[in-house]
Amino acid sequence: MSPTLPKTRAVAPDPNGLPLESLTVEEIGEASRSAQIDGLGIGALTGFLGGLVTLKVFRQTRNTAMLSGLMTGAIAGYIFTQTALEVHLAKASKTSTTLRDALEAKAKEDGQAAKDFWDNPKEGGAGGMEGLHDKYASTRGDH
Repeated sequence: MSPTLPKTRAVAPDPNGLPLESLTVEEIGEASRSAQIDGLGIGALTGFLGGLVTLKVFRQTRNTAMLSGLMTGAIAGYIFTQTALEVHLAKASKTSTTLRDALEAKAKEDGQAAKDFWDNPKEGGAGGMEGLHDKYASTRGDH
């Protein structure tokens, strides 16, 4: 059983230099993984096509075509990965903001203050069970 990392929050940079809504490390990691997969696919495709065009259209040697394909794929993959990361971070931030607003609206609708909703005074679980709270917790501290 692998240890679980605590859900810490980080501020993801916006391409315009403004900080996005704070995201968890897991959300940033998922956005990064998705961007890397997208960049890898685009890089492989453009590398193949770049090498093929160099070999067939420009009638260069096989080694030149291979070098051209590798360079084309690496550059296109890098640029696309950076762009895809910005897009995935913006989507994650928008989703996080929408969810937070909906939960705060529900908390206000139920008559519970937003601060009490996010800062539950009951004990939280540990080891991946942070969402579970002890509803029988007493204030005496002997439980």
